[in-house]
Parts: sequence; C-alpha cells; structure tokens
Amino acid sequence: MNHSASKTIHVCYAHRLQDHLGECKNLHGHNGKVVIHYSSPTLNYKTGMIVDFAEIDKRFQLIKQLLDHNTILQDNDPLVEPLTKFLNDNHLKVPVVLRTPPTAEAIAQFIATSMRPCPDRVEFWETPTCRGEWSR
Repeated sequence: MNHSASKTIHVCYAHRLQDHLGECKNLHGHNGKVVIHYSSPTLNYKTGMIVDFAEIDKRFQLIKQLLDHNTILQDNDPLVEPLTKFLNDNHLKVPVVLRTPPTAEAIAQFIATSMRPCPDRVEFWETPTCRGEWSR
C-alpha cells in the first residue's frame, strides 16, 4: 500500500516548438497547471503526512518564480540571444532555456529534477485537456 499527496500550482508562460509542423512553431502562451506528487509506503508518525502541503509550496517557490510569466525556449532557438538581451536591458526576466524542445513533457521533467527532494511524479498541464508527465 502506498500513500500519496499532491499539490496543484498554476503558472503562465510562453514557449514555441521550432520544428513543430503546426501553429506551435510560433511563440504563444499558456496558463499551465503543475501537479506535484509525492508518495510513500508509510506516513510520518507524528504528523500523519507524507509531506506538508506548505512544504511542497516552499520547494516549488523558486521554480515558480523562474517559470511564471516567463518564456521557455530551446537552447538552439534563434530567439534566445536577442530576447535575452532585450529582457536584460529592460530589467525583465530572461527566458528559461532547455536543452530540448519546451514541450509539456520536457517542462514536467525540468520541474521535477529541479526540486529537492525530487517528487515522485509531476504532471504539467499545458491546456485543460493536454498534459505531459514525468515520473521516477
């Protein structure tokens, strides 16, 4: 038997998929939903929890500050350099740059592997009907 706890957090972001054959090749934005899951075969004896929801919020806070109201691009995207310069010059958030196309699956992996301790599973909902997932 396994116990689980999850926390849902929302982020607004822009991205583009350079090699996509459809509209996603253009820079566009989403109101994303992140669901962070932790699981354990046992509960903490004193608290009766796997992890406190407030603790999940703390663990996610730096990543939320990085992703929310920001642009996520692939490292070879020609927009990275001029957009970074423009944003730096105007004291705005510089883009988050991933080694892979910034798909929902890749963003879920980025979130999971950036958190300490790493969650057991992260769902990244790009839209209300489309999600990517990363799990151990």
